[in-house]
Amino acid sequence: MFRYAVVNLRKKLCVTDGGFGAWNSCVIHQYSSHGRLNGYDKYLDLDIAYMDKQAWFKYVHGERVETGGAAENCPDGSTANLAAGVMRGEYGNGDERRKRLGSRYDEVQALINRVSSSSVDDLAKDVLNGVFGNGDTRRAVLGSRYDEVQARVNARSSSVDINALARAVIRGEYGDGNERRTKLGANFDAVQKRVNELLK
Repeated sequence: MFRYAVVNLRKKLCVTDGGFGAWNSCVIHQYSSHGRLNGYDKYLDLDIAYMDKQAWFKYVHGERVETGGAAENCPDGSTANLAAGVMRGEYGNGDERRKRLGSRYDEVQALINRVSSSSVDDLAKDVLNGVFGNGDTRRAVLGSRYDEVQARVNARSSSVDINALARAVIRGEYGDGNERRTKLGANFDAVQKRVNELLK
C-alpha cells in the first residue's frame, strides 16, 4: 500500500478505525487486494486516489504535490497527441510551448526529438509498439519522416505475432479503448479482430 502524508485534501475515506494509522489523511488508499477485472483471471489490488489529474501526474514523476496556489499546467491527451499538436503549431515555440505544455513539456519534447534523431528502424519499431499513435496523429508526429517510417512498418508488420498480442490483450496487458489502440499502434485492427474471434 502506498501512503503519502498530504494535508488539505478535499475528500477522505473512512477505514474501520476511522483514521489512517499514523497519518491524518491519505492520497491513495488500497481498499482491496482481491479485486477483479473482466479478461484478467487473477486478483488485483484496488485503490482510490484522492487527487486530480495534475496532482497524480506530479506523483508519477516524483514531485511533491503543492497544496496551495495555482496548479501547474497539465494538458490532457497522450504524449503522441500532444506532440502532434506541437508539430501542427498549436503550442507555439520556446517559452510559450514550455508554459502551455507545463508539466508535460519534457515528455512531449523528448518524443519530438526522438523523431528527428532516431533511425528509420527504431522509429518503425516505435510505431509498431504504439508510441506514435495512429492515422493523422502518427502522420503529424513523424512529419517529413512519415513516408520512410511507414514503408518500414508495412514491411515489418507481416512478421508480427498477432495471436500472441491478442492473448496479451485478453490478459489485460494492453488496457482498453484508446490506451489499447495507442499501445498496439499499427497492429490494433488485426489484433482486435483476433481478440474478438478468440472471445466468441
